[in-house]
Amino acid sequence: MQLSAFNVSVPLPSRDEVFLMNMLTDAQVVVSNDVAALLDRLTTAPPGHVSASSDVEKEALAELAEHGFIVKDRAVERLALEQRFRGTAPAWAGEIA
Repeated sequence: MQLSAFNVSVPLPSRDEVFLMNMLTDAQVVVSNDVAALLDRLTTAPPGHVSASSDVEKEALAELAEHGFIVKDRAVERLALEQRFRGTAPAWAGEIA
């Protein structure tokens, strides 16, 4: 487990929360500082070495993974990005040839 390379986080100090957005999945969520700290543990630990210490943390990790904030492997994530753009071309692209 590791953080997606496409995450953006913005602290919301007046609310003691953090706004998270995943630029690949377009998922957006506001999480508590506790959940943000759990994500920070993923950043500093070797891949696969962070475990949830409570049912609440397990649920948070599962939900964040479901929305693309946490990925099993960045290579798979990059493949998903390539696949997303393979079938997408601007309307004017055919006019260049």
